[in-house]
Amino acid sequence: MDNEANRQVTFSKRRKCLFKKAGELCVLCGAELAIIVFSPARKAFVFGHPEPTYIINRFLTGHEDLDVARYYNERLVPIQRQYMEVVKQLDVEKKKGVLMEKLQNRTMGFGGMRPWMV
Repeated sequence: MDNEANRQVTFSKRRKCLFKKAGELCVLCGAELAIIVFSPARKAFVFGHPEPTYIINRFLTGHEDLDVARYYNERLVPIQRQYMEVVKQLDVEKKKGVLMEKLQNRTMGFGGMRPWMV
């Protein structure tokens, strides 16, 4: 991209989507992952699940820290499931809002009156 500002905006949007999809993969499939992304300005952004340091250390050393794994399984998994349910509910409510707005716009074609009032 030619424009540096556009490049930064595009990077920010793509990074957000990448991290969101990575989080969904972790929650839905039980995957553990770490992602390190550098912006065009050379700033590092890290996403890790359950914890980036834990995942990177596990990769480098080849063994698992049992305390972190136990904490993850006991505390974080239920919270993540609850989070995913709330995200699904939010998406449903957003779709309902869009539908209601379309219906309201359609009824405004009657001079601002509802069709049953005409």
